[in-house]
Amino acid sequence: MYDIVRNYIDDDALMTDYKDNESDEYKEEYVKNEIYRERELQSKLLNKDSENVLLLAELFEEDSTNNYNISDEYDFQKLYIEQYIIRESDEETPTEKETLQLRAEAIFYLYKTFGLNSTIEDEYEADMWMISSDKYNL
Repeated sequence: MYDIVRNYIDDDALMTDYKDNESDEYKEEYVKNEIYRERELQSKLLNKDSENVLLLAELFEEDSTNNYNISDEYDFQKLYIEQYIIRESDEETPTEKETLQLRAEAIFYLYKTFGLNSTIEDEYEADMWMISSDKYNL
């Protein structure tokens, strides 16, 4: 029957109507299950609140077998470094020494967990000392 009337059905409108009429519990469960795989959803979460990058990093670390995340993208890694410094800083305005230490820790975490984006490596070349010392077992 569908083959006969498919030219008269607006599939996009039908899907939108279907999704709009789903329960909130279903939508919440769907998002929880899809967040690992949906790069667009991950990007939307980052745009909504930049602090979400820290939660996404933890989530990606839990499911390290999944390659459908944005953990290797420049924007994600840059934002992670910035938010890590803000979260871990003892003061509202951290000292230069504290900022350097925290930035190196964030870069090391990204390197060990997800691999560094090549642009991040170039941009933070002076902050790669933790990675270098790890290679030489220091």
